[in-house]
Amino acid sequence: MPRRSLIVGVALAAVAAVVLRNVLSGYSLSVWALALVAGGLGMSLSLLVTYAGLPSLAQAAFYGTGGYAVGILAAKLGQENLWIGLLTAAVVAGLLALALGLVSLRTRGIYFQIITLAFTAMIWGLAVKWRTLTGGDDGLVGIYPPNLSPFPGQLASSQDFFTFSAAALVLVCLVVRMVRDSAFGHVLVGIRDSETRMAALGYRTNAYRLGVFVLSGVLAAVSGALLTYQLQFVSPSQLNFVVSIQALLTVVIGAGTLLGPAFAGIGVVWLQELLQQHTDHWLLVLGGVYIAVALVNPPALVQRLRGGHTRAREPASVPEPVLESAG
Repeated sequence: MPRRSLIVGVALAAVAAVVLRNVLSGYSLSVWALALVAGGLGMSLSLLVTYAGLPSLAQAAFYGTGGYAVGILAAKLGQENLWIGLLTAAVVAGLLALALGLVSLRTRGIYFQIITLAFTAMIWGLAVKWRTLTGGDDGLVGIYPPNLSPFPGQLASSQDFFTFSAAALVLVCLVVRMVRDSAFGHVLVGIRDSETRMAALGYRTNAYRLGVFVLSGVLAAVSGALLTYQLQFVSPSQLNFVVSIQALLTVVIGAGTLLGPAFAGIGVVWLQELLQQHTDHWLLVLGGVYIAVALVNPPALVQRLRGGHTRAREPASVPEPVLESAG
């Protein structure tokens, strides 16, 4: 049954993408592509928050790193292959996430958030000051549409970016679902609920947390790379800590369901777009919406709607660990 629902879900997503691609105009498709990228960013952070209990504020650092990785490749090195760009973004962000995780995951609670926020500020400062490489406050230009070699064509039109962004979001959602349903994901949920108990059972809790931290950073970097390719521009604003806050809010808004953060990310982008068209004070309105969401408390709301089931599909048991010998 789960496999059947997965096939149906992917099929519905494909049909919706085809319909929107053929019905909407170029501008609307561009906004949709941006919204789908935001949905991918939200899903990447959902891995940490929902399943590992790690409310990281470093997501903007990985998101921006992915953008700068493909931007530097294209603008400085003339490398315009999409697959090489995405791979480079994933590797660079993965290494950064590994380094940050080795330090930050030694801490808990507010200290973990402070370290991840400080790391984001460091990467932002590096992008601002290293003008010869990053363009500083002016950002990087000269980023042309990537080619799809060895496949024909390139990502040039709004239709192309929309289609690829939709496919990328579906893949990110599948990755998150696979992690959730795997033994690895079951252990993460156990660590989230009681790290002491899982450590007593023989699990290397920090290794599991580090693994999901790196995977989350890689997925965020892919979203950032797609944003840079679509805008053909990258600047320090992509590394701003506000990006991390917005990603965290999408996770909160979409709490309790697998695809909630994706839909929340899409909705936030469209809400921002509509508010900008109707008022100059759209930030005030958007801030009010965020406050209202916090007061409503989506996890509690989901619990009431589900009749008391809040957790993200927890397993009945976790896999048996392999205990290390004392000697």
